[in-house]
Amino acid sequence: MKVFRKLSALGIAAMILAFPLSVFPGDYQVDLTYESSGNSVWGPGPSSYSASNFIGKSWNANPSIGGVAHTWLGDYGAEAWVKTDGKIGIQNTISVDGGSVAVSLPVDFTLNYPDIVSNGQSFHLNSGYTVLPSASISSTPFNASLSSDLIFDVYAAAGGELCVVGCVGGSWTVMDVNVSKRFFSATLSPDELEVDIAGIHLSTPSELSQDFGFVNATLSIPNLGGSNLGTKLQTQDEFIEVMVDIDAIATTALGLPPLEGGIGSVSYNILDMEAGPVFGLAQTLKFNEDLVVDFEVRDLDNNYLYMLTDISASAIKDATFVMPGGGNGIMVTPTFHLGGSLYNSTSLTIDPRLSIEALTFELFGKTLGPVIDWEATGDGFDIDIYGKNYCLPKVAIFTGASFTVSAPEPSIIASLLCGFAFLGTGFFARQRRKNVR
Repeated sequence: MKVFRKLSALGIAAMILAFPLSVFPGDYQVDLTYESSGNSVWGPGPSSYSASNFIGKSWNANPSIGGVAHTWLGDYGAEAWVKTDGKIGIQNTISVDGGSVAVSLPVDFTLNYPDIVSNGQSFHLNSGYTVLPSASISSTPFNASLSSDLIFDVYAAAGGELCVVGCVGGSWTVMDVNVSKRFFSATLSPDELEVDIAGIHLSTPSELSQDFGFVNATLSIPNLGGSNLGTKLQTQDEFIEVMVDIDAIATTALGLPPLEGGIGSVSYNILDMEAGPVFGLAQTLKFNEDLVVDFEVRDLDNNYLYMLTDISASAIKDATFVMPGGGNGIMVTPTFHLGGSLYNSTSLTIDPRLSIEALTFELFGKTLGPVIDWEATGDGFDIDIYGKNYCLPKVAIFTGASFTVSAPEPSIIASLLCGFAFLGTGFFARQRRKNVR
């Protein structure tokens, strides 16, 4: 019995020493960040477009008279020249930005791998990633600008040389003037229209309103800019409002005096009721991340073995790695490709609106009321007008730190075999003792 116990203890100890780390898989973690800005919300490429046009006269001339002969006895002759270039006119520049999107996507990537794999055996990795709460998406609205500059750019020079065996001469600058003066600029945005004419600055809301009898129409530029945490952004704004003056129609039809008017510095508005449709745009931007990983595999002497490429982060568990025979382990280096696509869904919204304003009085420049000022917009219907999914052009590439998967050394295998041998010897020794008894 004592012999069996000793041999069993030696066998278990040898087996434990054979695999000291195999039950503790390795953990790998890396933080990745994708950032992109200035991309159009309508398709791949930049959001802005600019063009320039020159109206005027431009020239580049270099006339000369005379000449110099070059002989083996020397240079002989005389030459005079004039050089002039420039342009005089108006430089016009237009720039349009149809709306841009910016994305910031921090990602926490984790990987689990085995510490020890036998030579010639295949193995797999477990992985996962999380988009961190600080991820954000933002967009800018449409804007446009136009500018005109007066250009006066003139350069003129003259010179010459006289040669009798040798040459003497020189050049002189007659004129060198370069003047650019902006005399007109205009900037249009959803908030306002700004105009600058010869230093005179004008600013007005970028909204047009016009009465057509009993109908008032208002036109504006929709502002679809905004920002949000996460990978999804929803914005909405109206651009056309058509309101019918109900109280004016009713009083006219019934032959009653209007409910609003005034005499001198006194005015009144008994009731103003308007109703009509409101047209707007609703836009949803959704960023869908795409994380792909390449794995380069080398032996522990840094010799290249093989490479696994274009593996989606969600499919890493299906990728097969092989521990080569005869080595003592491999070194794996991951390279991360983090990018994604943007989905733009834009729809036309048509909603009913009703507004009521009552009992407003203005007396000698002072306004009283309104006592009632109420407006409500109901739920109408939407018409899908645009839907597109496209890849954002920039992909963030990160080469991560390497991790090592070891192969059991011959001494470990020998310890394992010794362990089984001690256990087997102890078992048979115990059986013989039972048979003798």
